[in-house]
Amino acid sequence: MSQAALQVAEADMVSHHLGIPEKVAPSGPLSFSELLGYYRYWMRMRRYPEHLVSQYEQRLARFIEWCAERDITRPGQVTTLTLELYAYALYRRPDDLLRVCGQLLPVGDFFTWLSCHNLSAFNPVLEPRGRQL
Repeated sequence: MSQAALQVAEADMVSHHLGIPEKVAPSGPLSFSELLGYYRYWMRMRRYPEHLVSQYEQRLARFIEWCAERDITRPGQVTTLTLELYAYALYRRPDDLLRVCGQLLPVGDFFTWLSCHNLSAFNPVLEPRGRQL
């Protein structure tokens, strides 16, 4: 199967799983920002409170920005070690542990959502560290 055909199949899968009309479905490899938009849409369709959607979006945007600084642009590039380094970076700030957990919860939920909808090959939140490549 060609790369273009794989991209079309990936776009169809996302549209089908998330109930997104075809005219707004992605047409290429999915980046963090595109997936964040679909995740936000999915949360609203599931009637999550708007303040929670907004908090998750802000915290995920912070994680995506942190990843971009390290040339990580797609969820498939994130490993368990990446998440551990992000947690360490958060913990080094003068925040308390509960705040760090609050920052990490949306990231874990996002990757769980990706794996549940077959948008990621694995969930780095659930994978043991030793199994990473």
